[in-house]
Amino acid sequence: MQALVAARFCQVAGQDAKARVDQARAGALRTFQSATHLAKERARSAFHNAVASAEFSGRVCLNLEHFRKLENERLNELLANSDLEAPVSEYPIKKTGAIDPVARAIGFNRREDYESSVLQVLEITAPSGTACAQ
Repeated sequence: MQALVAARFCQVAGQDAKARVDQARAGALRTFQSATHLAKERARSAFHNAVASAEFSGRVCLNLEHFRKLENERLNELLANSDLEAPVSEYPIKKTGAIDPVARAIGFNRREDYESSVLQVLEITAPSGTACAQ
């Protein structure tokens, strides 16, 4: 999506879309790397699910730190490959702030303008008869 929006923006502005997308991806990855709360939230959720499951099986000892460690390792593993799609598919991007550096790198002054352009690109590229959720 970044590449599509950047291509449209840069075509009008006469700029290099690939360079903008590279900057956007780097900024988004940096944001994910500093979003340690994502792993904590996911670990907490896994811990609560384990507690709920354990309630039916009797007494069980669970350690929240174990869940945090596993989730931190998982997030670090995803980020080690500099692959933005993997963490975006597993973690809520809106909780990272990653959209802001993407919008700025592509050339938008406001996140809302970038999001509006994404929706426009989705409307243009969606097959006829396909509904796109906002």
